[in-house]
Amino acid sequence: MKIAHSIFQRFGEDITVNGASAKGFISPIAPQKHDNIKKPTAVGILNGAEYLLITECAMSACGGEEVIHRGKRFSALRAEPIFYCGGISHYEAVLRKKGGAADV
Repeated sequence: MKIAHSIFQRFGEDITVNGASAKGFISPIAPQKHDNIKKPTAVGILNGAEYLLITECAMSACGGEEVIHRGKRFSALRAEPIFYCGGISHYEAVLRKKGGAADV
């Protein structure tokens, strides 16, 4: 889709999905349970928090892809294509941060 592609190219941030360069948007998803928040982390990072990725890079529905954004590593829990006008416009995925406090 031309419109989605131009939006990703102009405004998207650089990410890597399984070693391939791509553009996308990552934002935190508000956690429903705060049980995991017990040890200090960097500002803006929550233990066990999930993140939403919107990208034009193809992703599998079962997840498992490794996503790197600004040096931070994420693992895709699940992903799904978003259809618009009979074709795939983009993909949306739920990510979880990989590693421990040293990875924050």
